[in-house]
Amino acid sequence: MHRAMRIIFAGTPDTAATSLAHLIARGANVVGVVTRLDSRVGRSGVIQQSAVALEAVKHDIEIYKTNLVDDSCRAWIRSLEPDIGLVVAYGAIFDNECLEIPKKGWLNVHYSLLPALRGPAPVQNAILRGLTETGVTVFILDQGIDTGPIIAQQLVAIDSAENAGELLSKLSPVGAELLSSVFMELESSLTHAVDQPKHSPDDIAKKPNRQSARLIFSKSCKELSDKVRAMNPEPMAWFEFEGKFVRVLKAKLSISAVGAIGNAQLVGKELVVTCGEGGLVLETVQPAGKSAMSGSDWFRGLQRQTAFFE
Repeated sequence: MHRAMRIIFAGTPDTAATSLAHLIARGANVVGVVTRLDSRVGRSGVIQQSAVALEAVKHDIEIYKTNLVDDSCRAWIRSLEPDIGLVVAYGAIFDNECLEIPKKGWLNVHYSLLPALRGPAPVQNAILRGLTETGVTVFILDQGIDTGPIIAQQLVAIDSAENAGELLSKLSPVGAELLSSVFMELESSLTHAVDQPKHSPDDIAKKPNRQSARLIFSKSCKELSDKVRAMNPEPMAWFEFEGKFVRVLKAKLSISAVGAIGNAQLVGKELVVTCGEGGLVLETVQPAGKSAMSGSDWFRGLQRQTAFFE
């Protein structure tokens, strides 16, 4: 580990905090942290610092909070005279002027095996696309969308039942260890970086929105099951029933579907919806304004034998 090397770290969520904590534990000299502004969290709307800010406070590291890397932020970074910058899920774009401040540039951690799944939502898209494996990449940051030279990668299997939140939690410590390993052999790592092939901008792993999280039951049960997993914990998959929204937190495939597409009924102890191909068991749902519950309990409360879900 280059203990004397001055590091500027940029990141925001828990995954980034894991990497920051790992670096500090390995003796890295983190002289400053850039993170996003405090924000409201949960239904209560309590304003909280980011996970990275909280980790930096524990180690008495200077913090700069901003949602935009502007002149003021660049001046602050420059004042720290960093040798290298490390980025993990910061949430804002670095322009060329910022990229050139650290003497050795910036390294970024991305939760896919680049060049696959470039963009802001690689974990969700890995599940949406039905992949059985993904991974973590450490690469040199440039002005493209995750296009810089690759330094190191590690493959990680995707369990058929895990959701996006669970997969990210599995990738996070892998990324932290990979970044630390790269930093320990920095000169060699930079020398052996490999350029990525060119890519199509249409293949970017875009962040899902509420509309794209809607369950359309004319799709196959496999596609819908993957969507439920990919959208948890956000923005959560949903469908509409009698003018009200119902979130689906957990689902699985079924071979017991009967009736037309969208037909829902209890099959044994499970709520099964007929899809364009196969059936989908709604294991856990959350009707609007209510707490999460089993799909079967919710359906029994409707007091009907069958229903049609749009």
